[in-house]
Amino acid sequence: MTKQKILRPSWGVRLLLKVLPGIKKQVISWLDVVHCTHVEKNGLLFPIETDVMTPKFALALATGQVEKEEIALSTTYVTADDHIIEFGSGYGFAAALTHHATKPASHICYEVNPTAQAYCKAMMAANDIDITIVPKALGDG
Repeated sequence: MTKQKILRPSWGVRLLLKVLPGIKKQVISWLDVVHCTHVEKNGLLFPIETDVMTPKFALALATGQVEKEEIALSTTYVTADDHIIEFGSGYGFAAALTHHATKPASHICYEVNPTAQAYCKAMMAANDIDITIVPKALGDG
C-alpha cells in the first residue's frame, strides 16, 4: 500500500499565493505537489487522480480557490433542514464541502460524466458523505 502524502498548505502559503499569485509554479515545486496523493480541505480528503486534477488544480483546491463563491453562498444559506438538488455536480468538490459544512437533510447530485461520477462516488464514500449521485442529465428531448 502506498503511503498517503497529503497536500495541506499552511496559512502562510495561502497568504503568499493571495499576495503573489504568480508564484504558483514555485509553490507547486516547493510543496512537491506532483507526489501528493490527496488534498485536505476542511477535514475532507480529495484523492489526486491525474485524469481529474493537475498539480495546479490540486493547489487551488487546497487553498480554497475552487468554486469558492458557490461554497461560500451555499454554506451561508443552506441549513440542516434543507434538501439540496444539484444539477451538474462535476467531480463533487463543492457538493462535498457544502454537505460537510451544513449537513443538509438530503443531498442529490445529477452528473452525466462517467469519470466524474466514479471519482465523486469514491470520494464521497471515503469521506463518509451521504450524497446520492444520479447518473443522468437534464435535457429537452
